[in-house]
Amino acid sequence: MAAGTAAKSPGSGRGNNSMTEQTISVEEWPNYYWALPEDQIHAIGVISLNHNRLERIFREMFIYCTGETESIFHQLTNKKRIKKIEELLDCTSRPDYRQAVIDFLKAYDICTDNRNAIMHAFSPGSHTSRSTGETGILLVKYDNKTGQPLHYPANRDLLRAVADEMNAWCSYGADINSRLRNLDAFQAGGHDPATLPALPNKPDEPAKMDFSPLPNPSSPGSAGGPKSLTIPGVWSWARHQ
Repeated sequence: MAAGTAAKSPGSGRGNNSMTEQTISVEEWPNYYWALPEDQIHAIGVISLNHNRLERIFREMFIYCTGETESIFHQLTNKKRIKKIEELLDCTSRPDYRQAVIDFLKAYDICTDNRNAIMHAFSPGSHTSRSTGETGILLVKYDNKTGQPLHYPANRDLLRAVADEMNAWCSYGADINSRLRNLDAFQAGGHDPATLPALPNKPDEPAKMDFSPLPNPSSPGSAGGPKSLTIPGVWSWARHQ
């Protein structure tokens, strides 16, 4: 669809004849998140795509290092997949490759936790930093054990950093998988594994997103919850609906 052309509103063309057909421009969609910064909605989409790539690379690594099938991969949780790789990994001829796999597993675990936190959170609206005046998406999720609402005042730079960290580890993980395949070929051909090239520089360890308890007992967006909330000196937020 060309930029600036109109798109049908959600639900139109799906057999719901009672709904009045409306059109919105590409630039206006999604018009139901009008108060949330568009660049941050875009960043969340990139995070989702990048994690899908990262998981594909992790899956290849799992199958190579464990000798298990893809079916087994999908039956296990991430924690069990990582544990199985650590138990069965054999790179005694190239300890630097082994360490690279261990580093990747740790980074993948952090990236996955970040992705899950974002994708399972909801946003009651935007927030404004008291120190910088910057507007961002307020993300809220619930603690799996206590049910307590937790918040994370995101912004463009933070969300893009999460996406970029995943992208960097995608590249590094792909390099690791390539080296491991070459290692097998070298050893099968009777060549010296020490002649294989070193891996490129390792990316920085991803930063774990820190969701913290809300300072108000009524969670934003809940029935009867506040229409606005302020943490003095930190941020304030308002509903987007």
